[in-house]
Amino acid sequence: MKQLIVTCLPSFYKNLAFKRIAQHTSLKVFFTYDSKIKREGDFFRYELNEENIVKNTSKFYNIKNLYLESKKSDYVTLGGWDDLYFWFLRFVVPKHKLRLIVESSIYEFRHSKLLTPIKRIFISGIAECIVSGQPHSRLVKKLGFKGKITISRGVGVLDFDYKPKIKSKPDEIINFLYVGRVSEDKGLDLLFTFFKKNQDLHLNIVGSIENEKYLDVINKNHNITFHGYKNRHELKDIYDSNDVFVLASLVEPWGLVVEEALYHGLPVMLSDKVGCNEDLVKFYNVGEVFETNNLEDLSEKMLNMRNVDQYIKYCSNINSIDFNDISNNYVKSFYD
Repeated sequence: MKQLIVTCLPSFYKNLAFKRIAQHTSLKVFFTYDSKIKREGDFFRYELNEENIVKNTSKFYNIKNLYLESKKSDYVTLGGWDDLYFWFLRFVVPKHKLRLIVESSIYEFRHSKLLTPIKRIFISGIAECIVSGQPHSRLVKKLGFKGKITISRGVGVLDFDYKPKIKSKPDEIINFLYVGRVSEDKGLDLLFTFFKKNQDLHLNIVGSIENEKYLDVINKNHNITFHGYKNRHELKDIYDSNDVFVLASLVEPWGLVVEEALYHGLPVMLSDKVGCNEDLVKFYNVGEVFETNNLEDLSEKMLNMRNVDQYIKYCSNINSIDFNDISNNYVKSFYD
């Protein structure tokens, strides 16, 4: 089987997935390099072999080369619906050959209602949707999709090649960790409000500052520590030294960092707008899900998390997760 995948950025988790997919099928990948989000450090690790890449040059040659590659491919898989190249292929490739990767979820539907008619048009020309999880499946159904839906259970493949430390029974749960961009859409205002009111707890933040206002908040609170950006090989010690991972995002299509935290044995606390909350947190019972921007609900769920017996139960459930099976399922979604 020959397939062409057109996607945005060559991220480490996508590249690892593409390398594994290429072991089972003849694969070509084209990166549009269209992204509004700034990426740093080793985000672009694990480059693909040259023979697997359709080079990105000028728009004219890109369109020409993509058309020629699509003619030779059994499947053309599009990584979204918000780019010129996606729309070009949507209209020139026969429907039975077109697949769409959907990492947006039903939680984001209200934020993009103006674009709904456009998305309906786009998805009507697709034969199969490869969706991250259940909320993503509900989105494509809401958009009127009638074709095949394949649930990949993720957005890529993790790259940790070691076994993390298994959490032991703590005397108390006080160290909380956030890893990601330090920006408003990550719900950090809610977290800062909570930790300012609960000075006996500690919040560790790892990532890049995108809004300078948060530096003032961090500097004024002794129980909030900013560690800066860390490369991936530095993350093990960060995860090992904390008790719980917390993600309060206002919008989060999936949340690969949640998988990373679980891999390192940390129970998690997520807002109900994080795309993986159903397929990972609730399915495996490995943490708490609180209502977005709701301080009272966060405080209540925090009490549950800090119950040592409940915490140990979450840790035990994490230890039963087969992360290889999750990765294999993602890869097989593209060729099985």
